[in-house]
Amino acid sequence: MGWLEAFLAGISSSALANPLLFFVVTIIATALWGDASMITLSILAIQFKIGIWTVLVGGYIGAMLGDIAWFIFGKKILPKLGRNKRFRKYYSRIIHHINEVAHSNAFVTLCLAKFLYGTRVITVFYLAERKMKLSQFIKYNAVALILWVAVMGTIGYLVAKGFTFLVYTVKNVQLALTLLIIFFVLFAMLQKKINKMLER
Repeated sequence: MGWLEAFLAGISSSALANPLLFFVVTIIATALWGDASMITLSILAIQFKIGIWTVLVGGYIGAMLGDIAWFIFGKKILPKLGRNKRFRKYYSRIIHHINEVAHSNAFVTLCLAKFLYGTRVITVFYLAERKMKLSQFIKYNAVALILWVAVMGTIGYLVAKGFTFLVYTVKNVQLALTLLIIFFVLFAMLQKKINKMLER
């Protein structure tokens, strides 16, 4: 969240209230940071009265562009990263456990990676290493991202609505932000718990 907060902090509120710029920011943020940005941008969209579809469509495009970039460059980056024993051990463990659940099915693997903490880039690297064709990756990823956008968009929208309710009902922005941070922490803990369950 630190990089995302710094990125958004560098843009003025009045600028973010512009639907076109907000759409561009959504594409960039989701390409770089994924689910955390979807939730944060959904909250901002509600606050600035920008249609949630801006976040959903922008998030889909951004995540797709980010995944394609990791897929293309992963073939060049992975051999270099593989020299690091710690990374190779982590990489092998994550892929092993995902394959235990997905049974080496590329589509199921992609779907799992969308919702498990810290596995998005690793999984894309793995599929690139398997010499999957880019066209096939895009086809599978396009469907997996629909599921991801639907789930994360819904969560973001509900959190955004709850955040708005807190601001106007409690009249205390600090309390609203505190509860929002608690949600993010619980969400991250849930993702990590699922990862640990897979590692058993």
